[in-house]
Amino acid sequence: VGPAAARWKRRLLPPRAEVTLSALAPAPGVASWSPDVPRLVPAESVLWLEGEPADDLRDRMGFCEKASRGDAFLLNGKPLALRPYRPERCAWTPEDMLAQVHSALSEGASLLCPAGFADARLLDLCDQAGLLALADAPGMHPCCVRPAEFPQGGAFHG
Repeated sequence: VGPAAARWKRRLLPPRAEVTLSALAPAPGVASWSPDVPRLVPAESVLWLEGEPADDLRDRMGFCEKASRGDAFLLNGKPLALRPYRPERCAWTPEDMLAQVHSALSEGASLLCPAGFADARLLDLCDQAGLLALADAPGMHPCCVRPAEFPQGGAFHG
């Protein structure tokens, strides 16, 4: 139990049931992620049951603010030109994923629009490379929307 520990109401779940828990924790002094400086910081989450750690997740994440103003996309409060790159096919292997990220960057893209499912490994590569990624969201065709239509949170990765 650490400084960002939260108290949850006790619930009994049937076998194989899923539940999503979320909490906000302060992150003072953490520098923002940006395409120019793609800072990723380690994060750890532990699920405690009956006073014992039941599961944990260790990952890296970047902190940034995404918003729109009119037709402008803002990243960390500054306009960012969204130059999309849409691969013709899905990347299934780590080598294909890395090749797509390198192709996007070599063509000057700022936004990777994955063909089909956006694998977590591909999103991680984008985070490391300073490339925004747009994952398919219900009712949206990636790279075919204006910035003002982008969802506020959830659809962008990076």
